[in-house]
Amino acid sequence: MTTAAAAAPAALTAKQAKLFGEQLQHDPMRHANNAVVLLQCLQEPLQEPLARGAMQALKLFFVEQHDEGQLQSHSSSSSSAAKRHKTNPAAAAAAAASSSQPEQQQQQQTPEELYAAWLSRQYAAYIHALLQLLGSASASPSLQVSALAASMECVRHEAGPAVFSNRLFGRIISCMLTGSGVQPEVYSLLFTKYLHCLDVRFYTLAAITRLAQQHAVRGETAAAAAAGGDSDAEDEEAAVGGGSSRGSADVSRTMFDVLSHIAPIVPPKQPQQKDQQQQQQSPLADLQSWCGAAEAGLVQAAGDSNASAKARRKRKQQQQEEPGAAAAAPAAAAAAWANLKLQQRCYGDAWLAFLRTDLPHDIYRKVLLKLHSEVLPALVNPLLLSDFLSHSLDRGGLEGMLALNGIFRLVTRHGLEYPAFYARLYGLLTPAAFMHKQRVQFFQLADIFLSSSMVPAYTAAAFAKKFGRLALRAPPAGAMLALGFIHNIIRRHPSCMVLLHKPAAAAAGGGDEDSDEAAAAAGRDVYDEAQPDPAKSRAVESSLWELAALRNHYCPQVASMCSVLDKDLANRVRTSELDLVPLLPASYASLMGQELGRKLRKGVATAFYAAPPQGLWDAALLGEELQGWDLSLGAEEPAQQ
Repeated sequence: MTTAAAAAPAALTAKQAKLFGEQLQHDPMRHANNAVVLLQCLQEPLQEPLARGAMQALKLFFVEQHDEGQLQSHSSSSSSAAKRHKTNPAAAAAAAASSSQPEQQQQQQTPEELYAAWLSRQYAAYIHALLQLLGSASASPSLQVSALAASMECVRHEAGPAVFSNRLFGRIISCMLTGSGVQPEVYSLLFTKYLHCLDVRFYTLAAITRLAQQHAVRGETAAAAAAGGDSDAEDEEAAVGGGSSRGSADVSRTMFDVLSHIAPIVPPKQPQQKDQQQQQQSPLADLQSWCGAAEAGLVQAAGDSNASAKARRKRKQQQQEEPGAAAAAPAAAAAAWANLKLQQRCYGDAWLAFLRTDLPHDIYRKVLLKLHSEVLPALVNPLLLSDFLSHSLDRGGLEGMLALNGIFRLVTRHGLEYPAFYARLYGLLTPAAFMHKQRVQFFQLADIFLSSSMVPAYTAAAFAKKFGRLALRAPPAGAMLALGFIHNIIRRHPSCMVLLHKPAAAAAGGGDEDSDEAAAAAGRDVYDEAQPDPAKSRAVESSLWELAALRNHYCPQVASMCSVLDKDLANRVRTSELDLVPLLPASYASLMGQELGRKLRKGVATAFYAAPPQGLWDAALLGEELQGWDLSLGAEEPAQQ
């Protein structure tokens, strides 16, 4: 150890730390002990200028040692030994027995091996300190950003040139997702600088998949422990959780935030022409990688183990037929992140694992908003989402409608058989839907679902009757929207005109028609509103008598809105569908504003008095207008002004 390195870390200044770093860069072997002193500057209590200087100096030192092979060989040998011990218990027992003789083992090692082992321990302490800073609430945002940048530099140098260290990156992502002290600036750096790289994207998705599976297991274990009161299950839950300092809901929010910033990748379909096919064989040309392997041409897409044998043989044949494939094959290493098909599968696995966790209420709705538009088209097998969407339907309200939107896409584009689709939509239409704060999006989706001309007539009639009943209970704005839906449904399905113009007498038939006529004569409607199946509600046999009540509505806009159904809706040339967009955001306040702001027509007759009234009940004035009424007060009661 040099004299400068022997200085106490507590008395170390930023200038001395800079000097130690320069010595470490100039002659690493001679001033290697400076790394020990600089490492102690990263411990609590932190001095930000001193810690930042020590962090940068150690980053340059360890990156240089990695590039020179001082750390790479030792890291690779230790990782290979760990793999051997994992697969061979006998080797692990032998290694444990040999570790009981440290002095003899050190005597057998060369000075270079001793230095490499010492350097590896210092590097492990440096990575541990960076991760501690990354998740520490006492560290400033700028210091955490510096810690992430330094650790990411180690990620692309630790395993060798142009090789991404998934082992270290997995620890970084786990710390960011589960640490309670990670600042928003750290996530911003991840999203803007690193997440667009193929290797970072792939291993981020893999880390989210593992973490989501752990949280799903922990949730099941906690539920079992709560049901049975098993203390062993609680201990197992804590072990699975990995000592996370964040709650499950916060971890889910962080995972969703990261997943939302990962753009989906859909591999292009294989073209028929060979020249186009050769252009698509190198999709890494326009994409980036953090380790630099894609830009340097040192990596090739790894084979898909889930592909069929025919697809693997075809891919191998195509690689052999490419010009220069024989020369490039030994130099290029296969990587899973370079395969766009595996990128797509990893994206789907991360989302499916995330959806199996216990999602908070606020995240659940955001997931449904993103699911059908971004996630579902990017999955290898979108039908895997059918269970989640079917379960979401039971929640009802806007969440049920959003889930129904995803199921509608699966039915129309991916061949999902869901015969109860319109029955579930029918059950979501309740009076509360007109007062929901997300009613605009709710009824926009309902209009999309009901716009299909393939909907059976009895189903369309059931929806028209349902909207008629809802108009009687809804607020004025909701009643106008329901009338708009009735208008569009009847115009799309001319066979539903029978609801507006019922024949005077039913055709001769059986006793059921007689009973229906008796029910109609008694003022009873045969439509069964409580029936959950629209096909069994007998809506076609009923009529829209609700319109007669709505024509006498207390709100003048609702009464005038009923006139849109007076037209011959079967004539498609002279009629058109109503635009529901202006009706969706309407409210009672907006209707009142329209009514009060309406200008009266000029020349309207107004009341005229020759003399102003002398009181609220002016007998002389009111006697002329109300002939035959005695407005005088009794003798025992004095008149009051």
